[in-house]
Amino acid sequence: MKTDLIDLLGKTEIVHPTRIAAVEASHRELRITIAGYPWWRPGTGGGEERIVFSFEGVEEGQLDAATLLDMQEDEALEVFLVSRLADEPWADTGTFYASYCSEPLPDPLRLFAVVEDYLWDAGAPRSARDYLNVPCGYLSRFCDLAGTASFLVAEAPKHLHDMIIAELRRQNVTHNVLMSERPSKRGVFVQIGGTSFVCEGATAEI
Repeated sequence: MKTDLIDLLGKTEIVHPTRIAAVEASHRELRITIAGYPWWRPGTGGGEERIVFSFEGVEEGQLDAATLLDMQEDEALEVFLVSRLADEPWADTGTFYASYCSEPLPDPLRLFAVVEDYLWDAGAPRSARDYLNVPCGYLSRFCDLAGTASFLVAEAPKHLHDMIIAELRRQNVTHNVLMSERPSKRGVFVQIGGTSFVCEGATAEI
């Protein structure tokens, strides 16, 4: 029987021992077999059982082999979060804000660090380069750009935009903002230990 993984985790608390018994990957699909205490079933007791988590349409992110292949770890799901992408404040929610500076930015590296540290703390499979205007991904070119009189500094959804604007104000930089609509990105955000990725759907097969 298959069930929505987000719904299952919302109703049930993970109990250890829980370990990863197998990992299978095919074209944009990841299947993880979990073995251990059957916390996904009502009631308590019983012997070891297995459940399979399927992640379809895997897109951006990174897979940590050390996490997924350490099959002796009895607390493999100590860090295991599955949420709707629309609930993540760093995700593409439809409305984007383009921030333009009208004078040089005194400390561009601080702005970069503010965004990067937030994304790191959130476990997001992205970096500041995905939102700040970093030419060709080179931080040195971002610093050069930030030293000019007029430039696009960032394009970001509202939560990140608010952080960026707060830092521009802290650095006392004149700026303006243009808002635009983009298609909202649907899907699921998954964190397993050091692994985090976005996929189209997540189910559990009991």
